[in-house]
Amino acid sequence: MTYLVMECHPGYAVVLDQTGRFLKVANLNYQVGETVSFVIECTAEEEPITIKSLRRRRMLLSAASLAACFFLAVLGTWHVCLTPYGAVRIQINPDLKLTVNRLDYVISADGLSGQGAFHISGMASDRQMNLLVDAERISLKGVSHVAGVAMSGGASLNGRITGTMKSPVYQGSIYASDGSIKGMEFTDISGSLTLDRNGARIDNLRWNSREGSHEISGTLGFNAQSSLNLKVKSQNIRAEQVLLLAGMSYPITGYVNNNMTITGTLKNPVVTGEILAWNGSVMGQLYQSIGADYSFKDGVLSISNGLGNAYGGTASVQGTVSEKAIDMHVELVDVNAGRILLNNQVDGKVTLRGQVTGSLSNPIFGGHVESRFIRIGEAYMGLVNADIDYANHVISVTNGMFKQGSGDFTWKGSINLTNKDIDGHLQFTDWDMAEAAKILQVPVQNVSGIMSGAMNITGSIERPNGDISATISKGNLGNQPIADGKIDLSYRNGALTIRQFRIPVGTGLLAAEGATTPQGGLDIQMAAKDMNLSWVPQVLGRKDVQMNGSLTAGIKLSGTKDKPNAEISIGVDNPSYNGTGFDSMSVMGLITQGKVFIQHGLVVKGPYKATMYGTMPINAFTRVNTADAAPMNLDINLDNADLNILTMLTNAVTSAEGPIKGHVKVTGPWTDPELNGGIAISDGSLMIESMKEAITGISGQIQLNGKSADLNLQSVLGGGTAAVTGKTSWDKGSLTSYEGTVQVHAPAIQSTYYNGALDTDLTIAEMFGKPGIKGTVSIHDATVDIPLSFESGDGSLPVNTNLDIQIGDNVKLYNSMLYNLAIKGNIKIIGPLSAPISSGRVNVLNGTIHYLSNEFNVTDGYAIWGGVPDSILPVINLAAGTKVGHYTVDMKLSGPPGAFRFELNSEPALNDSQIVTLLTVHSDPSSPDNDAVQGALFNAGLQMVFNSGVQDYLKQTIGLDYISVTSSLNEGYESDFKQNDSYYYIKIGKYLFNDFMLTVTTGINNEQNSLGFYYNLKNRLGVSAWYNSEHDKYVGVDWSFNF
Repeated sequence: MTYLVMECHPGYAVVLDQTGRFLKVANLNYQVGETVSFVIECTAEEEPITIKSLRRRRMLLSAASLAACFFLAVLGTWHVCLTPYGAVRIQINPDLKLTVNRLDYVISADGLSGQGAFHISGMASDRQMNLLVDAERISLKGVSHVAGVAMSGGASLNGRITGTMKSPVYQGSIYASDGSIKGMEFTDISGSLTLDRNGARIDNLRWNSREGSHEISGTLGFNAQSSLNLKVKSQNIRAEQVLLLAGMSYPITGYVNNNMTITGTLKNPVVTGEILAWNGSVMGQLYQSIGADYSFKDGVLSISNGLGNAYGGTASVQGTVSEKAIDMHVELVDVNAGRILLNNQVDGKVTLRGQVTGSLSNPIFGGHVESRFIRIGEAYMGLVNADIDYANHVISVTNGMFKQGSGDFTWKGSINLTNKDIDGHLQFTDWDMAEAAKILQVPVQNVSGIMSGAMNITGSIERPNGDISATISKGNLGNQPIADGKIDLSYRNGALTIRQFRIPVGTGLLAAEGATTPQGGLDIQMAAKDMNLSWVPQVLGRKDVQMNGSLTAGIKLSGTKDKPNAEISIGVDNPSYNGTGFDSMSVMGLITQGKVFIQHGLVVKGPYKATMYGTMPINAFTRVNTADAAPMNLDINLDNADLNILTMLTNAVTSAEGPIKGHVKVTGPWTDPELNGGIAISDGSLMIESMKEAITGISGQIQLNGKSADLNLQSVLGGGTAAVTGKTSWDKGSLTSYEGTVQVHAPAIQSTYYNGALDTDLTIAEMFGKPGIKGTVSIHDATVDIPLSFESGDGSLPVNTNLDIQIGDNVKLYNSMLYNLAIKGNIKIIGPLSAPISSGRVNVLNGTIHYLSNEFNVTDGYAIWGGVPDSILPVINLAAGTKVGHYTVDMKLSGPPGAFRFELNSEPALNDSQIVTLLTVHSDPSSPDNDAVQGALFNAGLQMVFNSGVQDYLKQTIGLDYISVTSSLNEGYESDFKQNDSYYYIKIGKYLFNDFMLTVTTGINNEQNSLGFYYNLKNRLGVSAWYNSEHDKYVGVDWSFNF
């Protein structure tokens, strides 16, 4: 027996024994808190006076006082048992305070544990207990070792302990918050609980987590043989937690709603229930939703009525699973192949049916897969069927069949998921080359042909080996036919062997043979004979490129992949590129030790030729710099070369010709070469896109001085001259300085959008750290048409501008369908070309605009630049008017292009829809005459057809200023002359001098003709007159005004 020293006094000490009794013992120099194993209990004679000693002494008194003393003793004992006499505090964990009565019995206990506290009060003895228990915020982690379960959070309970010391019973409520039990988190737990030594009864225990909840009720035995009868209802809970609660461990994830009943014993529980799960996985396979009935008994999970949605299709599962064995039937119907493979290039519905056996650690699958079609990229495979097996980490495919285009395929194979070994065989017949390119994702076009053969693949995913043997027939490469060809290749241990590669193309032949070694050795020969090159851009999908010529070439590769050697001999007869042709082109060279030796390079056209020879590093082609890169050493001889090479360098030049003479020596590193020599051009010409006449008389020279160049060119343009001079220098591919001038003085430029005189004096120099263009552009005596749309590239040139554009006399803005305006003014453009700042004003002097096939005379108009922030577009204001019958129609237009404000008014007054009707059908909107309206509609349609380009063509061809289709001889003026509304006329006009036009009208469906004139007095007053073949005459005056 051991004793804990509680109090120390001069003559005695108080100790607590292991049974909970307080004893008075002799003080043998004890210290409070000391534990001793031997004590000397004080005798009765030595005891100080207590209630017990008084009672014994009173028994020695006379019999007369016995009754009174007994009565007093009973009352005193009752008072002593209920009244605290002393308290003991033990500062251990937990911090405990015990309250005792005068009989040295504990009547209450109070304690602190971390941030929690508890209080126990009442009576307890071997025969009975009646204790009230109240605990607040007790740390569950602190009692985990007592319960034998990992716990966290804080708990509170309130209840009563009854029964006996040997068989206590607890009844009360429990509440816990912000913790976990066996790894399952909770936000709060609350419910009622009854505990005895045999088990527990749970009444409406609710377990809430952040996402869902459990409701638990029933009974639970504490020993292995005790019975269980629990009901658990879970809502929106992770499946992993449900399995953990049921004592099961399976690879299932997702959210679930679950109703579960647990019976049996702790040692052998029996679980039954129904579950609905969503957004999870089973053995790593994703599903959208799945529901099933299940049971768990003797370690076996049984699933029935399992049905769900997975990968866009339906899934069904039923069978049994245990840690040692699986027996499950699985069906996936119309699931999305792309979602299974996590590849958006794959699409199609797949159905899989099979049986899963084996064990969780080594599952076995046997089944069948089929699909109506599967898309891979742009290729479609149809009627896909195969048997699939999985065992010992190996996936095997047998009896595989599918169709792709016109081809039929059979396939089989296997892949080991552990060591990545692969073994497959593919047999194909009548496979279209175009479909093969799609499935192999080779970006070619205009390819056809029938292939039949076989392909084998072995080795591993990291180091595959393969063989392919196929015949090709009945096909085309672009516009060239393919005759019977043969391909026989193999790739083993990193080495390629070309046993046979022979494809007749057109009247020529493409062939190759040879091999590489696993160490990277090369021994391959490739050849082409009399092969037409026109198919190359067609197959590559380059519609912007036209190539032609007959190729004969031979290439022999040797050396290694890291240090290849090549002997090259290429000859092309009559080569051409986008219409630029030569008589012949040939190159002979050698690649060895990282150098390209050009032994002979020649381009010939008639009497002109260009030659090249020398060496250059292979880095110039690979564009990868290395420390051992050889220097450039090239000689380019341009004696008798031709200017048409420019058409191959830019699409802006559509044709060019003229002799080029010169010599260029290229030396130094390929990343920073030096160019020395000179190039001279004499009497050359070229045609620029959108120009109607060539730039002729091109002469001048380019002098190359290492890392600088001087340019001096002159030419004849538009009946005048154009000259370019300049000087530039560079370093490592970047310009370091530049300066130059551009001068154009051409009285008669002819192009699609500009016809007339142009005078330009520009200087080119650095401006704010970028190339800059500064100067004056003078436009006069010209007709300009603004394109309806502008083509733009990915970005603008990094060029700054400072330009003065002067629009002088006799400048006309003209488009046959839109406008004919005389303009004058000035525009200033400064800043970067990508976002220039513009200012200025251009006025409309006179002219017309077209709207709904009506010609409006402009009475006032101007355009102001700088009115739209961050835009080169002007703000336009126009006022114009016309007459239709007895109506005068006025138009106002204002705002920047693309955001015009448009307004129409008429006199007599009409609303907007009536004005549009009037302008469209040229008939009084209120007229009930349907025939007249139909005739007017025909006239409008005829004008639309006539005005859609025919008018412009005739004006340019015949040299007229005015052409129109009309149903009226009166030009919209009201008169007494009676007209036939079904008659139509063509009216033409020519300005004999400023503001005076002579007009002639002839009938389309009648024989009437007229001769007339129109004179614009420029003061809002105009005079029109005509005389026809019926001897009718007309004189009219129009006056326009703004309001």
